[in-house]
Amino acid sequence: MKIRKWIRPALFTLGGALAGLAYYYFIGCASGSCPITSSPFGSMLYMGVIGYLVSGIFTKECVLCWICVERLSLRGKSALT
Repeated sequence: MKIRKWIRPALFTLGGALAGLAYYYFIGCASGSCPITSSPFGSMLYMGVIGYLVSGIFTKECVLCWICVERLSLRGKSALT
């Protein structure tokens, strides 16, 4: 089921975007000089990406390539083989 594979990342991304909106609304940047939190779209995008990346931590398979390379290097295997 390909849909089931994308449920967790989609939920984490949505949760991150909502957390970014809440951060903008409650904390935000009053002066407008903060590049991420000066607009709701920037904070939602940033936190959505963070949510997507965090969703990869909780899976059994490697989502990010550098995590796979790091795991292989810790086991003493070459990452290229």
